[in-house]
Amino acid sequence: MIYTDDIKRKFVEILKAFDRYIQEFNYFDIVYSKKMGYAMLIQTDRKDIVTYLLDTPETMIKMLFYTVFADVIHALTSGTYGAEPISLTKVEAEESRRQISTILEGTPYDKELYLNWFDLWLKKCPDAERGL
Repeated sequence: MIYTDDIKRKFVEILKAFDRYIQEFNYFDIVYSKKMGYAMLIQTDRKDIVTYLLDTPETMIKMLFYTVFADVIHALTSGTYGAEPISLTKVEAEESRRQISTILEGTPYDKELYLNWFDLWLKKCPDAERGL
């Protein structure tokens, strides 16, 4: 996949900002293919691998937000990943934002930009009318 220099820089910034988070979990990874570009590999409970093509930096950050959401829901519920990550309560949304903020601490990247993306993306969630 051929990216412009600006797009490459955005991908690299996101990967560097989320590097510790990505390395911490063994159920997903982000890989690069010269033919396909970036992809997220997620291992399911059945040991299958689901692949998501990350064709833009925005798609990459959205999928990373999803993994944070899923981890928060997992931690605040019975410990299963059965809940759809986009369906967040106010507490889950606040904890997700806190974790994303923590992930971005100490990075040289624009933390506020990523948090603004998070806030904008969160507003698109179907449960936003629940007071988020």
